Amino acid sequence: MKKVFIILIVLTFSACAASQDVSSNRELKKLGYVELEGSFITNPTKKDKPLRYVMYIGGMEQIFKEISEEIQYPRTERLLGIEGTVLVSFIVNQNGELSDVEVLKSISRNTDNEAVRVIKTLDKWYPAMVKGKPVNVRFRIPIKFALT
Repeated sequence: MKKVFIILIVLTFSACAASQDVSSNRELKKLGYVELEGSFITNPTKKDKPLRYVMYIGGMEQIFKEISEEIQYPRTERLLGIEGTVLVSFIVNQNGELSDVEVLKSISRNTDNEAVRVIKTLDKWYPAMVKGKPVNVRFRIPIKFALT
């Protein structure tokens, strides 16, 4: 009888913990967060599928809107007519903060620095969850520098 009682307590606790994660997911969506898939730093097994992907207010549309509003074309590159795409990689860590921002594909030092600066201004992240615990997720975002 004691074992049955302990099992019921464990099951009740597990159900409460799972429902809290689902309700927090709903609450985040009510606040405007949208789930975004990124690639995990570690290779999760199929069992480790995230319960919730990284979330950002407004999703990818909002990310690109904020980048386009914040980006400033470097003067030297504008005068020389240099165009192209900078590919930036970064990690949304377990606290929802950005870390390890790096340039994977470069145009010039000035455009690379500007792309990294702008990515660091994106601060509305909520971490992904695997097995009820926050995990690091890596993203890659292209930033196009084009003269119009």
